[in-house]
Amino acid sequence: MRLVINDVGAAHLDEVRRFRSPAEAEASLQLRAREVAGLAEYDRRARIVGGTAEERRPPTAPGWPTSPQACGARKRAAHLGVR
Repeated sequence: MRLVINDVGAAHLDEVRRFRSPAEAEASLQLRAREVAGLAEYDRRARIVGGTAEERRPPTAPGWPTSPQACGARKRAAHLGVR
């Protein structure tokens, strides 16, 4: 991302717009600056949830294939349909 920003340029917002809570906006800026202090606000709001990658993966629609092989086949099939 830095390469793109440095080579091409990118917009930079000086004001956080996506949070209603000033504390959450400040925490977001802290995390962006790689300051660990921002995690406390996220933790206080129960935005940090533990679990394995498998436990945290969102459920798929019933009957939708989930194996890597099936996902690859689905992408190839979608690509063929565009031709």
